[in-house]
Amino acid sequence: WIRRAKTRIGRHSFIGGPSVINPGVSIGEGCLILPMSVVTSDVPDNTMVGGAPASFKRKIDADWLQRERDKF
Repeated sequence: WIRRAKTRIGRHSFIGGPSVINPGVSIGEGCLILPMSVVTSDVPDNTMVGGAPASFKRKIDADWLQRERDKF
């Protein structure tokens, strides 16, 4: 059987490959999906998830983004 459902990916979200996103899952804006993740449930805005199945890793805020940018 084939399950068809709309999958939503928000703006400014990054998905590391080869990740799998199940049908019907919504990924919020500004999210980061770590490589080789299996996303089975909705991901809220500004969240980093990873693993199989994907689980919460951290909330992404402006301070964290600036620290990561400063590394380069």
